[in-house]
Amino acid sequence: SSALVEILDDHVRFRRGLSYASLNRHDNAIADYQRILNNSNRSTSSTIADRIFFRKGMSNMALNDVHDALINFNKSISLNNRQSDVFYARGMLHFTLGRHDAAVNDHRYALELGESNSMVPSIYQTFYHTHNYNRDEDNPRVFHQRKLHEAEVALKHCKEQGLPIEEQHQRIAEHQQQLAPYTHDPEKNHHSAQKHILDALNFSGTRTMYHNLTFAINKLYEAQILCNKYPGGVSSERVVNQFVTATMEGIQKMAEILEKNALDSNWEDLQNKLDELNEFSYTKSNNPFNVFRSVYVRITLNKVKMIQKTSEKFKHSLQQREFYTMLVIRLCNLFDATRAATTGIFQHALTGTFTKVSYIPMLLGYLCNFLPMGGEVVKTVFGICEGGLKKIDEIHIQNALIHVGCLDDREKLNEAADKIAEKLTIMYKRQIQRFCASKDDLNIIKKNDEKKSCWCTKRCKSCCNCLRKSKNRVFNERETSNIQSIVQYAFELLVNSLTELEVSKVNDISDLNDFFIKSICHLSYLPEIYCHIALTKIEPTDATNDANHWNTYDFFRRPGVQFEENDIRADKYMDVKKFGCREPSWEEFCWYKNDPEKLQSSGLKKYNEN
Repeated sequence: SSALVEILDDHVRFRRGLSYASLNRHDNAIADYQRILNNSNRSTSSTIADRIFFRKGMSNMALNDVHDALINFNKSISLNNRQSDVFYARGMLHFTLGRHDAAVNDHRYALELGESNSMVPSIYQTFYHTHNYNRDEDNPRVFHQRKLHEAEVALKHCKEQGLPIEEQHQRIAEHQQQLAPYTHDPEKNHHSAQKHILDALNFSGTRTMYHNLTFAINKLYEAQILCNKYPGGVSSERVVNQFVTATMEGIQKMAEILEKNALDSNWEDLQNKLDELNEFSYTKSNNPFNVFRSVYVRITLNKVKMIQKTSEKFKHSLQQREFYTMLVIRLCNLFDATRAATTGIFQHALTGTFTKVSYIPMLLGYLCNFLPMGGEVVKTVFGICEGGLKKIDEIHIQNALIHVGCLDDREKLNEAADKIAEKLTIMYKRQIQRFCASKDDLNIIKKNDEKKSCWCTKRCKSCCNCLRKSKNRVFNERETSNIQSIVQYAFELLVNSLTELEVSKVNDISDLNDFFIKSICHLSYLPEIYCHIALTKIEPTDATNDANHWNTYDFFRRPGVQFEENDIRADKYMDVKKFGCREPSWEEFCWYKNDPEKLQSSGLKKYNEN
């Protein structure tokens, strides 16, 4: 009888711990779980110990104690390695910590276990399995197959029944994506969904932004599927190419959406569409696709709010707001690309059997192709030219990308992008305000009016539009607005700076911020080739003739540095009279206050107007 009382006491205490956890009283929950585990001499403690460690780990996660959470998940698995919910939870913890390969392995095993009958008694199943999320208690595969069939039938009879074609394509795409994780070939289902998203875009009216968002997420999840399929990174050249292409197309599409809405100050509509996607994901949160989408949308929402908040600081200067917005989005793209470089599938491509193929230029080339002028500096330096020759040490670049991508999680890197872009916008305030914003740039407005209705998006040797573009590059003619050209050049310098990054000197986000700022305002430390390729002529509003025009190198390198009202410093490259002054960087200001000799040795000496 005493043993029965002990068993009931432990079970009651366990259920009370679960109740505390559901009320977000996780400290009380952990205390109850630990009290049961302390009674290690009881037979009942050992029978449910695996579940106790699991629930204790979940409460640790809720309290942001990731170290103890990982320890408890490991203990639970060591006692019972047939629990899909524990592998799933540990996988999410690995994902949060940036350990993507470990997360993929855990989630793959969780899916395999989820397809078989659970070994956990139903009374202790405190975390729903992926096959039990549907309130109709249907198998998810059967449920989405049925819904998919209904949508396909509706699409066939759209004209007869007067149904909107766009909506049916959207429904088909959604159920194909939901179905993909439960099929033997998720990649095939996902590609089919992609086609219907594009069809929905063709018929789209007011839902264009929503479909563009789903397309971006589709491409990024395609890359995730490939990571899941090849967890060890061993894959063919075709697969690695597909991974890089899917990743970068997803990043680019989201960047286009962000930039358009940011420059139009259309924040509310964008946030509403993201919230809509987020709410939909929560309804079936245990579906692997929904988990991925929910995490991605949450991070994107935080990014949108961050950009909106900072851009408000420049609401009185349209030029500064435009400069900041375009630069921060491109920096976020760069950091997202560095995260892709940390995956096993990408690293194997550079260290395994395919070292003859350069994937680093392919990855960074996508970033620069997104820029209006095509990124001539990066294409030249990284060897992305017709011969495909590699002109840099790819191992050095690989290490730099991986190092930056592993410095912190995605949200912290987005915050770093925000800080760098904001600082540069403030530093070059006087220079930025000497140029008109894109919407007021008469030269670009005229060129846009002259554009043909049909033109290709890639450089070729036959299209008259591309030939005209090539001529403009040769004669240093501008194809974009002044602000766009300036941002483009700044971003190219930031990408190029990765060739000079010494990983031993960049130990945290703060060091990374300093490094990127230095790569912009101290161009002389870079090889000469970086400063003189594809310079673009830009026209200040006060320019009266060609002699008064600047180029993009002048914009960043030639202004003096003003520390105080009557204290201007300049080196031999600077022309204060023509280009004015900028504010000091963090490093320069630190030298000014604490180490004047270092400031002097850097070449920044007291400016004498005479």
